[in-house]
Amino acid sequence: MANDNKKLSVLLVDDEERFRQGLRTLLNFYSINSALPVEVMGDADSVEQVLKFTTQKCPDLILLDMQFERM
Repeated sequence: MANDNKKLSVLLVDDEERFRQGLRTLLNFYSINSALPVEVMGDADSVEQVLKFTTQKCPDLILLDMQFERM
């Protein structure tokens, strides 16, 4: 988990690109103005992308659309 030297790594998963972009902007703003640095490692709009990403990297947190239409 996050400590003083490490950023909290996040993967954004949603089928709407504009929503992912908005979340990325919000998290980047929060990271700059917060004691908890956040790094958005990437984003995905399909199950295949999520599986590929998580086998290559291991994010601390995945923000997943609960009504993800492409599952």
